[in-house]
Amino acid sequence: MSNQNPRVALTVPKDLNDVLQRLSDLQEVPKTKIIIELLTAYQPILEETLIALEKIHKDKENAQKIAKEFGQNLLLDANVMLGNVSQEVKDL
Repeated sequence: MSNQNPRVALTVPKDLNDVLQRLSDLQEVPKTKIIIELLTAYQPILEETLIALEKIHKDKENAQKIAKEFGQNLLLDANVMLGNVSQEVKDL
């Protein structure tokens, strides 16, 4: 069994590819590195989404309550992240 990470074939819209390519050129890193960094940054959100969807799947009667709680938590997390970014910009 291989220890390598799984590979994923990915086709992106041209305009997104153009943005990724420009970022890649300016940062002098491969596009794949940028994509991995973006996906890794979103992993906690994806995991929370997965948990919420699993809860909804198991408890359809409370789906609206579960979705509302998920949305509220997402907003709180976004506010914390925005505060962190604001502080980093301020410290520049």
